[in-house]
Amino acid sequence: MDFSDSEDELYPIRVSHFEGALVYNDPLLLSGVLRAVVEENVEKIRELVSQGHSLNINDNNGNTPLHIAVLKNCLQIVQYLVNHEDVRINTRNFQGQTALFCAVRLGYYELSKLLIEKGANVNLPDNEEVTPLHKSVQFPDIAHLLIKNGANINVVDYSDDTPLHDAVAEKCLETVCMLLYYGADANALGGNHLTPFMKALITESFELQQVLFDYVDDFNVTTLDDCSTLTLALTHDTPYVNEIIERGAEVNVFAYLACINIPDEDNFKLIWNRLTEVDVEDDNINLMFLFYELDKEDFNKYIDIITESTNSNVLEVLAQKTKSSDLASLIEKTANNFLSTEQITKLTLLWLEYGFKLGSDVIVEVFMNMGYCELFKILLFMDYTEAWSPLTITPRLIFDINSDVLTKCSELLHEEYALINPRRFKQDFVASLSYWKWGHRLFGSTNLDQFSDIIRNFYQQEVELKSMLLSESLVPSLMELARDQTRKYIVDRRDLKNSSQYYTFVNRLDLSSVYKKILLFETKIYKAPYEK
Repeated sequence: MDFSDSEDELYPIRVSHFEGALVYNDPLLLSGVLRAVVEENVEKIRELVSQGHSLNINDNNGNTPLHIAVLKNCLQIVQYLVNHEDVRINTRNFQGQTALFCAVRLGYYELSKLLIEKGANVNLPDNEEVTPLHKSVQFPDIAHLLIKNGANINVVDYSDDTPLHDAVAEKCLETVCMLLYYGADANALGGNHLTPFMKALITESFELQQVLFDYVDDFNVTTLDDCSTLTLALTHDTPYVNEIIERGAEVNVFAYLACINIPDEDNFKLIWNRLTEVDVEDDNINLMFLFYELDKEDFNKYIDIITESTNSNVLEVLAQKTKSSDLASLIEKTANNFLSTEQITKLTLLWLEYGFKLGSDVIVEVFMNMGYCELFKILLFMDYTEAWSPLTITPRLIFDINSDVLTKCSELLHEEYALINPRRFKQDFVASLSYWKWGHRLFGSTNLDQFSDIIRNFYQQEVELKSMLLSESLVPSLMELARDQTRKYIVDRRDLKNSSQYYTFVNRLDLSSVYKKILLFETKIYKAPYEK
């Protein structure tokens, strides 16, 4: 019986791993030459061929006997097949792979050499335009063999990657050096427009970066998603950030954001000192963005870099575009936690130096979080924009020369305000008791119950407020009355318009420092409740 016609049937072949090497779970599913190759039975192959069976029959994956012999790394059968005049050595399977392609990707040097000697085409790609040279990068000896036999060294696959791109991606230093020696394009744009050096940055291989660095002719190449060489350097492990900048890489907002995504103190300092006024106009460059994106340690370091910067043009733009509410919020969130008093003081004064418009909200946060500190004393002499919250007590009474304790008492009693932050109001109210007596004003108005309603949320029991107030003398001291009347007299007599004028005038008076501190509210008149 002649079995030559029966070999048209295709039998399934399973893939054993990602690279596609084939394992026949049951060789009996195959017949003829294909089965004989799987069984590595050379004599059976010879017998079948002598009976007229084809050497070019394929299974349902498109693999011929030559493919299968290569996949099984059977040199004896491959030698027999390639020496037969009827074998088609460059036949592709259904993935477009030749027998040589299979030998190369599996790292079979002797088989690759034999196939090339017998005329295998070294440049035939698979269905994804991947060539044997692409697949050889992990095997330098095979890559060298292919190059010597005419492999196209700059050929691109479906993603536009060259063999050099693949060698870098696989961290094959020897192959990278070999490809460069034979003229591989070190600046070719591969997949996503990545250059080989950019791929070396991604692999975080210092050796590859060192080899490729001097081949780069343009450090401003960007990927299809606008990622530059510098951005990649800032987000991956490399010692070349400064060198990339020195070679002409553009420093911009993307570089700044890269330092936020992957924090690095040294890199941020390099980038910050090279930003331009145009860069810092970007909405992403602001202090609150840093606070929300960085952890405590990195935020602390970055703030120090900014405040120690000599990039005056950038500082001016950033300070002037910072809203008072943003700086106030930053102080509230970072005081006594993320930033020290010294850091906040330095930052605030630097912003004021470069044109920051101070608002009353900053004054409130400085006082409520840092107390009557050096920064607060300095702010007394600054012009500011008034936007006082109706529930703000102590900072306003100190700063607003047109406000007094009676007016504030009336506001608290006769206006209805939503208590957004009960804890803050309680803190402010208690602080005010170091400077003013509230009892006689509240009881005199017979509205203590009304006032109690306002702050009921701050205490476990409403009676706590009354008890606190009643425990103190209801009558203000002569010192309190003298201080407030003196301020009113100075303001009216000198026709002063704002707190900076008043405190400047007081500071210049020929008075004892004891009296000046009282008029500047630096000296507390009373011992506040809970104060030890």
